[in-house]
Amino acid sequence: MKKKILIVDDEPAIIRLLSIRLKHNNYEIIEAHNGLECADIAAKELPDLILMDIQMPICDGISAFDKLINNDTTNKIPVLFM
Repeated sequence: MKKKILIVDDEPAIIRLLSIRLKHNNYEIIEAHNGLECADIAAKELPDLILMDIQMPICDGISAFDKLINNDTTNKIPVLFM
Protein backbone atom coordinates (compact mmCIF):
# COMPACT_ATOMS: atom_id res chain seq x y z
CA MET A 1 0.00 0.00 0.00
CA LYS A 2 1.34 3.43 -0.97
CA LYS A 3 2.12 5.99 1.71
CA LYS A 4 -0.09 9.07 1.43
CA ILE A 5 1.32 12.62 1.51
CA LEU A 6 -0.78 15.77 1.74
CA ILE A 7 0.88 18.77 0.07
CA VAL A 8 -0.47 22.14 1.22
CA ASP A 9 0.57 25.22 -0.76
CA ASP A 10 -1.17 28.15 -2.41
CA GLU A 11 1.18 28.01 -5.40
CA PRO A 12 0.14 25.37 -7.96
CA ALA A 13 3.67 25.17 -9.40
CA ILE A 14 5.08 24.08 -6.02
CA ILE A 15 2.39 21.42 -5.62
CA ARG A 16 3.02 20.18 -9.15
CA LEU A 17 6.80 19.98 -8.69
CA LEU A 18 6.56 18.11 -5.39
CA SER A 19 3.81 15.83 -6.72
CA ILE A 20 5.88 14.79 -9.73
CA ARG A 21 8.89 13.87 -7.59
CA LEU A 22 6.89 12.09 -4.92
CA LYS A 23 4.67 10.15 -7.34
CA HIS A 24 7.84 9.03 -9.12
CA ASN A 25 8.91 7.56 -5.77
CA ASN A 26 5.60 5.71 -5.38
CA TYR A 27 3.75 8.00 -2.95
CA GLU A 28 0.06 8.80 -3.21
CA ILE A 29 -0.43 12.57 -3.31
CA ILE A 30 -3.31 14.65 -1.97
CA GLU A 31 -3.47 18.42 -2.48
CA ALA A 32 -4.79 21.35 -0.47
CA HIS A 33 -4.45 25.00 -1.42
CA ASN A 34 -4.84 26.65 1.99
CA GLY A 35 -4.89 25.82 5.67
CA LEU A 36 -8.66 25.41 5.90
CA GLU A 37 -8.64 22.79 3.17
CA CYS A 38 -5.70 21.12 4.88
CA ALA A 39 -7.53 20.53 8.17
CA ASP A 40 -10.61 19.12 6.43
CA ILE A 41 -8.73 16.92 3.99
CA ALA A 42 -6.33 15.61 6.64
CA ALA A 43 -9.24 14.54 8.86
CA LYS A 44 -10.89 12.67 5.96
CA GLU A 45 -7.83 11.19 4.24
CA LEU A 46 -5.49 10.61 7.22
CA PRO A 47 -2.23 11.09 5.30
CA ASP A 48 1.04 9.62 6.56
CA LEU A 49 2.76 13.02 6.22
CA ILE A 50 1.82 16.64 5.55
CA LEU A 51 4.15 19.01 3.66
CA MET A 52 2.88 22.51 4.38
CA ASP A 53 3.71 26.03 3.28
CA ILE A 54 3.75 28.54 6.15
CA GLN A 55 2.56 31.65 4.30
CA MET A 56 -0.80 31.12 2.60
CA PRO A 57 -3.94 33.23 2.23
CA ILE A 58 -7.19 32.36 4.00
CA CYS A 59 -5.48 30.26 6.69
CA ASP A 60 -1.68 30.15 7.07
CA GLY A 61 0.35 27.05 7.88
CA ILE A 62 0.75 27.85 11.57
CA SER A 63 -3.01 28.27 12.06
CA ALA A 64 -3.65 25.05 10.13
CA PHE A 65 -1.09 23.23 12.27
CA ASP A 66 -2.87 24.45 15.39
CA LYS A 67 -6.13 22.96 14.06
CA LEU A 68 -4.38 19.67 13.29
CA ILE A 69 -2.79 19.24 16.71
CA ASN A 70 -6.03 20.11 18.50
CA ASN A 71 -7.95 17.40 16.65
CA ASP A 72 -7.71 13.86 18.06
CA THR A 73 -7.99 12.44 14.52
CA THR A 74 -5.05 14.40 13.07
CA ASN A 75 -2.76 15.24 15.99
CA LYS A 76 -0.36 12.34 15.32
CA ILE A 77 0.23 13.16 11.63
CA PRO A 78 3.80 14.46 11.11
CA VAL A 79 3.97 17.93 9.52
CA LEU A 80 6.98 19.37 7.69
CA PHE A 81 6.89 23.10 7.02
CA MET A 82 8.30 24.39 3.74
